[in-house]
Amino acid sequence: MKDIFGKILLDIYNGKKNVKEMIERDDGHVDESASKEYFYPYNRWPPGEKEAMKHVKGRVLDIGVGAGRHSLYLQNKGHKVTGIDISPGAIEVCKKRGLNDVRFMSLTNLKFKNEKFDTILLMFNNFGLAGSFEGTRKLLKDLYKITTKTARIIASSLNYTATTNMAHLRYQQEYRKKHRYGMAARIRIFYGKEKGDWFNLFMLAPMEVLEVTKGTGWHVDKIISDKWSTSRKSSTSYMYVLAKVK
Repeated sequence: MKDIFGKILLDIYNGKKNVKEMIERDDGHVDESASKEYFYPYNRWPPGEKEAMKHVKGRVLDIGVGAGRHSLYLQNKGHKVTGIDISPGAIEVCKKRGLNDVRFMSLTNLKFKNEKFDTILLMFNNFGLAGSFEGTRKLLKDLYKITTKTARIIASSLNYTATTNMAHLRYQQEYRKKHRYGMAARIRIFYGKEKGDWFNLFMLAPMEVLEVTKGTGWHVDKIISDKWSTSRKSSTSYMYVLAKVK
């Protein structure tokens, strides 16, 4: 895969000005991402993210660690944190920023021998990285196996229904003709003249999270609502705290 995301993070880390990460959807719709948010210190985080961090305990696995914003905060709080990503550039940035344990690994092929985690992080809409309803269910089952009995998952997803944009509504309508739950956007990022590979980002409305967790060993313990602090002010992001079914 082309590591456009890693290049963006490295350029921001190295002080390059006017870095613009663009997100293209397969219907031609283009948005600019506020990529500098990946580096925001705690005092600039949205209130919902700060609230979500209160539910972190023990050893942490941060999936899709990016620039390490959440991992570094928790490491400085005394947690043992492992960050994973499929972006070599992201891993390089995390190491340079001081994250002690960061590894190249995909969420579709988690490899942890004799390692168990107390908290799983899926922040920055990473709850949707598995790409589909069934893919997300499989991920939850995989995470069940590598976590302790009292573990928590803290997962972020954009509520795709919180929009009045006609382009988004038409895209959702086409998707829902074939799928019962959620909405997957086929997207890629580009930076300057370089374009990344296409991938699916799956999104869930709050009630649909109750469906995706059924039979996975997890249930929704708490829902935290928050507004993005970016240009996407009309879309509401939710943090879901999942606990193991007893």
